[in-house]
Amino acid sequence: MRRRRRPRVDRKDPLAREIQEVLDDDLSHGAQLMQASYRKNALAEGTLDGYCAAATAAYFHLGGGRDAGLQPMQYTDRRGSSHWWIVKGEQDIVDLIYRRTEKPNYPYYGRGRPKGFTNCGYVRVPKRAQEIIDRVQARRTGAPEQR
Repeated sequence: MRRRRRPRVDRKDPLAREIQEVLDDDLSHGAQLMQASYRKNALAEGTLDGYCAAATAAYFHLGGGRDAGLQPMQYTDRRGSSHWWIVKGEQDIVDLIYRRTEKPNYPYYGRGRPKGFTNCGYVRVPKRAQEIIDRVQARRTGAPEQR
């Protein structure tokens, strides 16, 4: 009987780092791409929490989607708080709210469910995710970012 490898958080994913640079820039300019309910705390604490759904969708679409072996995952706790992340290759986790120097602290990776994005499924790109994608692509080409 073969033992399943324990999921691991990929801390060096280059696409995740590109997206996090955009998120950090947005955070420093008032966190306009963040869900409003998280904004006040995120600005005070300097956290990327509140970007998880949009950032996960941006990663999914920029990274090639399901054809590239990416699966968005979502978990909602009893209080209704939700978190999104990507599983790639069935084992590796990309959690976009944790910067490379921060230790992931989500004990529920194993309890998440595969899920398409709210109102968009796996095909359409959510509005905030599209803005993140546009900013990543602008950085790649050296074009000025639009706000």
